[in-house]
Amino acid sequence: MSKRIKGSFRFFAAALGVGLLAYLTLRTGPQTIWRQVHAVGVGVAVIIVLAGISHVLKTWAWRLTFTCDIGEISWPRSFGMRLISEAIAQIGLAGKVLGEGVRVSLLGSAAPVANGISSGAIDSGLFILTGAIVTVSGIMTALLLAPATGKWRFWAFLFAGILIAFVAFVGIAIGRGWRFASKTA
Repeated sequence: MSKRIKGSFRFFAAALGVGLLAYLTLRTGPQTIWRQVHAVGVGVAVIIVLAGISHVLKTWAWRLTFTCDIGEISWPRSFGMRLISEAIAQIGLAGKVLGEGVRVSLLGSAAPVANGISSGAIDSGLFILTGAIVTVSGIMTALLLAPATGKWRFWAFLFAGILIAFVAFVGIAIGRGWRFASKTA
């Protein structure tokens, strides 16, 4: 891709992002947004810092999934690729697939396509696995702390049990080196 096309694409993406933010701000109303930010107070800064730390850690983990040399890809560039991918993934399942594709394509010639695809798959798989662990922890905490009827408790335990079985299965597959999971481990 030529530098001119890349520059045009970056300008278009930036303009689209700013335009969408302006549209949403005007549609919601700046006063409403300001009231909500004011109600949260200093917590807004804490939320932003924690989210930033999360993205830094996810970028670091993604860089560790490469089996090739990615010395050409600077840390800020990989961080930007991660943020772009995450932003597109907010659309839903189709966005997640598209976001991963965009992240792989943004690697360009800095990494072979096969390595980019496998690193994206490993990164997404680990994200899903850790999400399952956090979900089980949240369900168990809620069951211990919040009152729930018998029916809700049953369904919560069932869902948590299925997630625990999934996490255990993945752990066993990696531990035993089963072919479908051994390479990603």
